[in-house]
Amino acid sequence: MNSLRRLLRVFDLFRPEQPVIDVGIICQELGYTPATAYRYLRELGDAGFLKRLPRGYALGPRIVTLEHQMANYDPLLACSRDLVDRLVDDTDLDALVSEWHGDSVVNVLIQRGSDVGPVGGDRGRPIDLFHSATSRVVLAYLLPRQIRRIYDAHAIPSRLLHLGVALQ
Repeated sequence: MNSLRRLLRVFDLFRPEQPVIDVGIICQELGYTPATAYRYLRELGDAGFLKRLPRGYALGPRIVTLEHQMANYDPLLACSRDLVDRLVDDTDLDALVSEWHGDSVVNVLIQRGSDVGPVGGDRGRPIDLFHSATSRVVLAYLLPRQIRRIYDAHAIPSRLLHLGVALQ
């Protein structure tokens, strides 16, 4: 794995239950040396992607700047807003615009209708490819080789033992 990918993996450590990270977390969860962890924290901090707190590091103001850029100028969002608004007006249902990213789907736009049913995830929260209707729609439009790669990466052998066999 190259150095840039290793640095970017630091962002994967931020979760709702872990909004602040430190060198120890980076070393423990990613297996990096303390020197590498300190270097990555310094680089990301200098660029504004992380901010230093008394007990570690949190996401920084540069993330908010990128979020603003995406929310207001992303080509997918710009061309889909009117369509989503019309769809919600016509159906009173929720409408989502989602993007496939790696092994998950991310809702990038959620427009709520008057229907009070649950929406399929929050904006920006990754959803596993096998745990939502939105994800299954994305899977349905992938090429067979893409589906095979995903299947091979996620197939659990113990669950496959009974595939096609009538259970009693």
